[in-house]
Amino acid sequence: MLLDNEATYPAENLFEITPDGTIELIFNFGSPYFLLTTAPPTQLPAAIIVGFQNKSMPIRVEGTIKVVAARLFAWGALALLQEEVGAITNAVTAMGVQWDTLVQALERHVTQGEYDKAWTKLQEFLIGRALTQSYDLKHVQAAAKLLHHTKGQCRIEELADYCHTSVRQLQRKFQEAVGASPKFFARTLRFEQAQCRLMFEPDADLTSLAYDCGYFDQAHFIKDFKDFTGKTPSEYARQMQQMQAILKSKDVVFLQSPVSPRG
Repeated sequence: MLLDNEATYPAENLFEITPDGTIELIFNFGSPYFLLTTAPPTQLPAAIIVGFQNKSMPIRVEGTIKVVAARLFAWGALALLQEEVGAITNAVTAMGVQWDTLVQALERHVTQGEYDKAWTKLQEFLIGRALTQSYDLKHVQAAAKLLHHTKGQCRIEELADYCHTSVRQLQRKFQEAVGASPKFFARTLRFEQAQCRLMFEPDADLTSLAYDCGYFDQAHFIKDFKDFTGKTPSEYARQMQQMQAILKSKDVVFLQSPVSPRG
C-alpha cells in the first residue's frame, strides 16, 4: 500500500508505531520525527525503514510532516530490500545510499506538493527493484495470506499441510522472509485488527471486539495488548478517547490519500 500524508501539529504530539504485521518505508520531508526510546530522543532521518515490530515504539512530532510511504506485506519485503530482514526486525533504520536517487526525486515532488507524482515514482521504483530479485517465497506467501484470511486463526500444522511442506521447513522459511515465526505473525495480525478498531472506535464493546478479531477469550486479548503496547485494551481505549478530544479541540490539518494495494 502506498500512502501520501501531510499533517500539521500545532503543538508537540506523541504517537506510537504499533505492530501491524508490515514493513514500512517512510520518506518524511517536513518536520522530523523523534524516536523516544533513547535519551535524548533520536531525530530520525528523512528516509527510514520500519522493520517488523513486536513492541510499540513511541515517537514525537511538532510542526508539519510531509510524508510519502509504502507499507509492505512482511512476506514480500525480502524481494524489495537488500538488507537482511532479521537485521531490521524491531528497529527503525536509515535507508542506505542505494536509495539516495529515489529520495532526491521524491523530495523534489513533495516540496512542490506533487504527491501523486511522488507515490507513482515510489511505486515504479519498488516494482523495478522487485523484478530484479529472485526469491522463492511461494510457501511463505501462501501461509501468510491464509493467516490474513483467517484473522490469524490457523494452526502451524494446517499451514504446513496447506503449503505442502513440513512444519519445520515452513517455520524456517517464514522466519527468514518475515523476521517472525508464523505463530507470532498470527498474533500480530489479531492485535493489529483490534488496535485499529479501538483507534477509531474507542467506545466499542471490548468483549465483542475481541471475538470479532479472532480472540478466543479476554485473557488472550488483554495479554496481547499488554505485550505489544504495555497497556490493557481498556487503557488504550481511554488514550484514544483523550486523543480524539484533543484533536477536536485544536485546529489540526490532516490530509491523507491512501492508494489500494495493486497486484
